[in-house]
Amino acid sequence: MQVTLPDNLIEEMSQYIALDNKSEALATIVQEWVKYQKSLARNQQHIKRSNLNQKSRPIGLAKDKFQVPTSFFDPLPDEVLADFEGR
Repeated sequence: MQVTLPDNLIEEMSQYIALDNKSEALATIVQEWVKYQKSLARNQQHIKRSNLNQKSRPIGLAKDKFQVPTSFFDPLPDEVLADFEGR
């Protein structure tokens, strides 16, 4: 069985491996892994519940509520464009 763990959990566990008492280290690693799996399960249940509760919204709810100004389509100033491009 292959187990995938997040990097921060692996780093946290590596400190226990350095302990002299290997059985204590293994027990701690297993406890951390179980906590991680439980948190994953809770998150997945929450996502499933929130997806079930969401109804698709009809298209055009904000029609005629606002208008996009024509300046929206003007080129961006150089300093703003530079920020987007990471210059």
